[in-house]
Amino acid sequence: MYISNAIIELTRRCNMACEHCLRGDAQKRDISDETLDSFFSKIDGISDLTLTGGEPSIAVDRIRAVLNAAKKHNVSIDNFYIATNAKEVSNDFLLAIMELYCYCGDNKNTMVNYSNDDYHDEIKEDNIKKLSVFKFVSPKYSYPITQGEYEINEGRAKENGIGIRDESPIVKKRNSVEDFMYDDDITSELELYLNCKGNLVAGCDWSYKNQDKKANIICKVEDFSAETVKTYIEKRIG
Repeated sequence: MYISNAIIELTRRCNMACEHCLRGDAQKRDISDETLDSFFSKIDGISDLTLTGGEPSIAVDRIRAVLNAAKKHNVSIDNFYIATNAKEVSNDFLLAIMELYCYCGDNKNTMVNYSNDDYHDEIKEDNIKKLSVFKFVSPKYSYPITQGEYEINEGRAKENGIGIRDESPIVKKRNSVEDFMYDDDITSELELYLNCKGNLVAGCDWSYKNQDKKANIICKVEDFSAETVKTYIEKRIG
């Protein structure tokens, strides 16, 4: 089974408490080796892999755990994406990024973005300099996003009256299974989100609280298969 668009929640820890955070309050929880092993044992390849959180830069061992699981099960990865608040940019984080880059088979779409909006703390110039050693690193926005422009109405954004766009289960935006599945492969129309609890969720723009809603959960990672995804989509469309 090949996945066009997979998102893995490395951690729910964070070193900031931004008022716009769609996830909500940070939690002391990381994704386990067992969850990653179960996921990668069931797939053959990923086109675009996003590593998210929480804050990925403080979960370097989980980045490597993803890489180790992919290597163990001979799962190809073409590209990866990481967004970081860049409050901490350790040499180990930079090394882990490089290791992941070297593993990926394409890297045409590989990207690391650092936050440059009014909601995050200002980034130290030294941290930007460190990240800029990689050609695929850039600020998240081409121009700074100012207060009042945040879209996703989840988590703290909703609590603080900042978000302006409510989400709905992603499968409601399409009309057939074929939009999401090509034979047994999962197309880019489904954002397959693996969270720290070991649940596969439809869509990535959910708060931690809303990730637990039955309507958003495809299955537990141990039950993951092309058939379980198809069954979920058929049920949501119906």
